[in-house]
Amino acid sequence: MKTKAELQSAVDELRSVCKKHKVILLGTCTSEGIYGEITIGENKEKVIGWSNPLERVTNQVEEWDGWFQVNGIGDIED
Repeated sequence: MKTKAELQSAVDELRSVCKKHKVILLGTCTSEGIYGEITIGENKEKVIGWSNPLERVTNQVEEWDGWFQVNGIGDIED
């Protein structure tokens, strides 16, 4: 199994790609029990269709129920 540090390294690389293409990756629908859905879109806060995107795009790997997750990857612009 990959370590948290190894997974964080992968997230950091994905963040660089997102920055290059001016997009974000945002996990969605966990409140509905859907854990594999990812939205990709422009990195501008005003066009992101989800609430609190600045709080959700953390770029940080977190441990959750024996697994690791990241809520969102990228950098949001005003």
